[in-house]
Amino acid sequence: MYRKEINIITVILLVITVSSCSKWRISGSKGAPGAVEMSSVKFLAELERNNITSKAVSVNRIVINYENESERRRLRANMKTDGRGNILLSIRTFGGLEAARILIGKDTVKIADRINRVYYTGNTERLAEKYGLRYDFINLFFGDYEKKAIRKKRISCENGRVKLNVDESDIEYLVDCTIKKIVEISGSSDSGEEKFNGYFDDFRKENGFLYPGNIIWKLNKGRTTLNIKMESVKSNENRELIFNVGSNYERRNIK
Repeated sequence: MYRKEINIITVILLVITVSSCSKWRISGSKGAPGAVEMSSVKFLAELERNNITSKAVSVNRIVINYENESERRRLRANMKTDGRGNILLSIRTFGGLEAARILIGKDTVKIADRINRVYYTGNTERLAEKYGLRYDFINLFFGDYEKKAIRKKRISCENGRVKLNVDESDIEYLVDCTIKKIVEISGSSDSGEEKFNGYFDDFRKENGFLYPGNIIWKLNKGRTTLNIKMESVKSNENRELIFNVGSNYERRNIK
């Protein structure tokens, strides 16, 4: 049963945010009248500045509710990034026990199954080839802009929102033009076999970071749903990502 959780976590991240303590929520600009036009270069630069996964941050509270046609799971997690492209995720039971620790880099994925004492390793390029799950999709998963070219040279924000299509892919963004954050994503994996939709709301500005407090992903034509709630985001001051595996772990390749 636990191996299924490991697979779920891998999909979550591959499909597949210290200053003051002030926190406030942003309503966005849905329904705002009129249209505003600007260059796509300027607009995308503002989107990129609002990304959280490319910065050294820690997210101290993540709750993941997973549901498909046959099962439901509820997991707790926290996440750290080092600003150099590495992400560390700790998955815990609601009793506080760490069930898994996952380190994802541009080249490798490492998973320490704390319960079964198994250490999984894999190559991100190989996982992308086999499952169509790219490393750079991590940005999309948390509502960040994936750094790709946009077909439009000029962007017209009507009623406060704009749809953007990424060149050479089937991914489409719906962006709130006021807060410069993605509020909806739709598309498919590189193979075209996996369809996905992502929805982002309850935006919060905390410690200088703007992020969605509520995320919903629907995968496999809606047969799988992930509901993710995030809070307590701040800078990861020391940028250290600790990933230790004991000598008594069984070592396996991620398949």
